[in-house]
Amino acid sequence: MAVSKCAKCDNTVFEMIEKEPVGSEFKVMFIQCARCGTVVGIHDYYNIGAMLNNIKKHMGMPVQ
Repeated sequence: MAVSKCAKCDNTVFEMIEKEPVGSEFKVMFIQCARCGTVVGIHDYYNIGAMLNNIKKHMGMPVQ
């Protein structure tokens, strides 16, 4: 299996940090290199699937 590496420093350890980009009304989770901070991806701050399931439960709809 391949090992993921930072494109900048070749580190193999990553972390998720919460940020609110300038001019944005929403927080995002940055996936970044734990050594140099190079961002390699982002995720929504909230788990959208879990939020939708909670709304469905609240509305009495079946959750799959």
